[in-house]
Parts: sequence; structure tokens; C-alpha cells
Amino acid sequence: MISPVIYEERVVSSTVQQVDHSVIEALNQFFQRAIAKAFPEQTESVDITPSTQESFGHYQCNSAMKMAKVCKENPRAVAQKIVSMCQEDPALAGFIKR
Repeated sequence: MISPVIYEERVVSSTVQQVDHSVIEALNQFFQRAIAKAFPEQTESVDITPSTQESFGHYQCNSAMKMAKVCKENPRAVAQKIVSMCQEDPALAGFIKR
């Protein structure tokens, strides 16, 4: 028999993983739309991951670096174009950390 504490930890861990996956999926959709508006000719996949540093927030989108290489543009300029498109989406306005 599984002890109640171990069972509870597993349920909580599973729930956190599900929520994390849902958040990443939602962010993927938002950033996919923003990138499609900013760079309609690009087909790069969106790269959303949990942040590697607390100062970056909870999640980060690393797509600008990959796209900058493909577009042969400055990564900061690519990121700014993506951010400007994100700010047009009311669901993300105010959540973009620069």
C-alpha cells in the first residue's frame, strides 16, 4: 500500500506537470500567432521552456535566436518584432518581460 504522503506527492507532482504543460501549450499558441504576424515567411517552430533563471520569469521563448540566424537579422531586432506582436494580443499584454 502507498502511504498517503507519497500518494499526495505524486498527485501534486502530476497536477503541476499537467498545469505546466497546459501553460506551455497556451504560450506556444500565443507566440506562434505573434511570430506568424511578425515574420509570415518563416516556419520555425516556437520554443517555449521553463526559465533557466528566476530573473527571466517563469517561462521563456527562445525562438528569436533561432529565427535571427535564419533571417540573418539582429536577434534583439527579431525579439522586438515578436514582442510588439505579442503586445497586440490582450491575453499577453503586460506579461512580456524585456
